[in-house]
Amino acid sequence: LKLAPIWQPAASVLDTFAFLPHAMSMQPEVAGESSSLSFEILLARLRDAHQLQLRELRRENNALQDQVKRLLGEGGAYEDAAKAHKTLTQSLRPTVPCSSHGPPHCIERGPDGGSGSASSKAEPDTEAQRLAERKPNQARTLSRVMLRFNSSRSKAWQRTPCSVEPKNINLQALCQGTYPDRQWKDLTALEMSALLRVALKPVHNLIDPRSTRVQYWDLLLTIALAYVGIVTPFETVFISGVDWVFFSVNRVVDVIFILDIVLQFFLKVEVQRPHRGGIIMLRDPVKLRMRYLKSWFVLDLVSVFPFDILSVVLTSLSPFMQRAKILRCLKLARLAKLLRIVRIGRIRQRWLNAITLQLSTQKIIMFFAALVLSSHWMACIWGLVGLTSGTTLCDESGQLLDFGDGGVGPGQMSWVTALYSGGGTSLATPCNHFEVYTASLHWAVMTITSIGYGDITPVRLEEYIVGIFCMLVGGVLWAYVIGSLCSIISNSSPVERDFESNTDLLNIAMSEAHVPVNERSKYREYLREAKAFDRRVSFGEVADRFSPLLRKHLLFHVTQECLHEVYYFNDKDAPRSFTLDVASHLVPKFFSRGEPLDSLRHCLCLMDRGTVAHGGLILVPPSVFHEDFIITRQQYQKVERTVSLTYTQVLVLSRDSMEAILEPHPKFARKIRQCAAKMAFCRAVRMTIVAYNKWKKTHPTAEMSLTDAFDHACGDFALNGALKRNGQQQAEDDMEYKPVREGSIF
Repeated sequence: LKLAPIWQPAASVLDTFAFLPHAMSMQPEVAGESSSLSFEILLARLRDAHQLQLRELRRENNALQDQVKRLLGEGGAYEDAAKAHKTLTQSLRPTVPCSSHGPPHCIERGPDGGSGSASSKAEPDTEAQRLAERKPNQARTLSRVMLRFNSSRSKAWQRTPCSVEPKNINLQALCQGTYPDRQWKDLTALEMSALLRVALKPVHNLIDPRSTRVQYWDLLLTIALAYVGIVTPFETVFISGVDWVFFSVNRVVDVIFILDIVLQFFLKVEVQRPHRGGIIMLRDPVKLRMRYLKSWFVLDLVSVFPFDILSVVLTSLSPFMQRAKILRCLKLARLAKLLRIVRIGRIRQRWLNAITLQLSTQKIIMFFAALVLSSHWMACIWGLVGLTSGTTLCDESGQLLDFGDGGVGPGQMSWVTALYSGGGTSLATPCNHFEVYTASLHWAVMTITSIGYGDITPVRLEEYIVGIFCMLVGGVLWAYVIGSLCSIISNSSPVERDFESNTDLLNIAMSEAHVPVNERSKYREYLREAKAFDRRVSFGEVADRFSPLLRKHLLFHVTQECLHEVYYFNDKDAPRSFTLDVASHLVPKFFSRGEPLDSLRHCLCLMDRGTVAHGGLILVPPSVFHEDFIITRQQYQKVERTVSLTYTQVLVLSRDSMEAILEPHPKFARKIRQCAAKMAFCRAVRMTIVAYNKWKKTHPTAEMSLTDAFDHACGDFALNGALKRNGQQQAEDDMEYKPVREGSIF
């Protein structure tokens, strides 16, 4: 009974403790007669308070619905708005079959095409009240469905393409087309939504470049481009004749490239605006096709021209064509497929936001791929010059030709013939195309890395020219790669760089201040252990660059494991915006080994790293302590000493921040007050029992009333807790009555 003036009146009708103050206030004359108040009378008064609160909530609900009707005006505007809401919901919501595990906005359809569970009645407020009385869970679920049908948490909604596209619409002309004798402003909400739904439908069947199917197609196209970039030069230079395995694979690749050309005529394009900045989506099919025809169409068309098929046909027509120079030109023309490699840049641009690797890792992969591909192409160019400029050393059957005692003449020499006929041992036989390619790759890598053993040298003018060109290109490429790698390594970890700088400054400061040598190590250790905390602070600075909503979502994903440990945050009726606000208000704190956490006594603490001792318990992440910070009077909060056992990182939420977060959510604030009332009640009961037992030990024959035990418990616990924390002065401050401040939601 003494607890009645402590609590604020709770608004929930489902909690018995919340209505205890109302039950006490109904008969104030018996508040002091604890012995004459039976349990049946108390239960009856609680039931009466329950009914009173139900009537109050119904009256508030009816008043709110009357206000909505007045705002929408007379003449059926309320019913039109409800119908328009249902129509827009049906048009914008994806068609997802309803099930017990379906998305939160899934509504079972009735036979008339509407929502079977949300059908309108003659008296919607009365029916809603009846539903709330009969089936409160179903009423709560229906309310959550109607309010969150556009929730971003539904995967089906995120993956379903939008059925509308932005357009410039003349509303008056749109109205005149269907209702010639009416104005747009005279239409009802249902008629407006019907016209807009038809007008915003896409006119042309174009493909979104950000869709999942386009991403799979880009992956297949990347594999085809890698095949072209690696196999086509090798096949063109080192394989003579027709290899039917490569020929069949090339036809499959050509089909993929042809389909990609067709796809470009129906694929939307993201265009960078030159002056105002930003990216817009080009949806006009005429502009799309003209843009492609003027830019990449010619290169794509040349790359799919069947030069190898033409070569096979000409070879089969006449044996003379096998020795003609035109056949060699057609063979080299197959290298035109390499023009498709430029498509990799457009594919990478579309995949830029989907790649999760670090930028430094992406750059290292790109540099490695560029080195390998450049070495491969340079080896093919060097092999092409050596095989075409000198005499042929092998016949059509792959056997080595016999040049007699004279050997190969000076005019027929190349680096291949010089390497073989000059007594070199690098090549076992020039008739093996893989061995010739290995020697060419050996020269290319030596040229790019500027090593230059000198075992393979040019012997003709053409080879000198190609060698000079390859050395220039290779030198520039190698210098660029080395410089970029050094830059990546030096800037790979800003936190590590700051740690090294701070450590140097610390060492200088400790030397100048003559800090004892045996104490310097703990300061260096703190800086080393604080690198994780610095990384968390740097991440917070990066998160501040995002828009408010994106920042909240990002921080929620980082801290959601800890937030789920707070039981009153896991309430099914907790608003999504409330949880996001809590995640954005968490402040990281870092403590050294053995440091007390007294400064966080009246804050919610979420373990992010390390180990603490709290009230005889060892807590590790993702544990939570000081959950009772929502209790208004600090004397009812549980006082436990908390000490950091290791280097500990804690996410802190202050009480002022909690009040600011709950202010826009009055309904959920009532539930938080309910949780605070429960904890305060349990704490007061425990304090009273402990105080009574202490009194009985010291005064075994004396009697103590419940009121005296409670008064003694409040004074004794508050005094002892304050003395343990901060001394006598803080104890006197804690003993003072601290009323709830003006505007407090607790």
